[in-house]
Amino acid sequence: HHYTLRWDELIHHYNQLSLLCNTVNSTISDMVLLSFIGNIYFMSESILQSFTPKTSYETFYFWYDILFHIIHLALVCTYAAWIDEESKSPLSDLLAVPLYNSQFEVDRFILQVAENSPAIYVGGMFKITGSTVLHVSNIQCL
Repeated sequence: HHYTLRWDELIHHYNQLSLLCNTVNSTISDMVLLSFIGNIYFMSESILQSFTPKTSYETFYFWYDILFHIIHLALVCTYAAWIDEESKSPLSDLLAVPLYNSQFEVDRFILQVAENSPAIYVGGMFKITGSTVLHVSNIQCL
């Protein structure tokens, strides 16, 4: 038995998932901001303290600490960017719909997916995307 999904059902499901993502995002947005600030603070603190002479134990702790925070920040960015990428994945399928089947609802849905895709926001200030991951990794390399 082949089940066909109507456009209005597809749009309804996507809107429900978007609503769920926005609800989750509004809940965790401040925690993601706190995670960003905490990681950047502790990395900066570790780098500042690296200028003082250290024993071998303190040197080991320094490298462990800085690597832990870099990896943690990179993982947070990577997983959040993955959510952004996955939310845009239906767009390629929608754009592949033949023009003779195109309807107003489909065109509106394509615009909605392209412009208002769910993503993780950092404290409501900016969206974490793949380019955010690249920017963070560039800052860490400096």
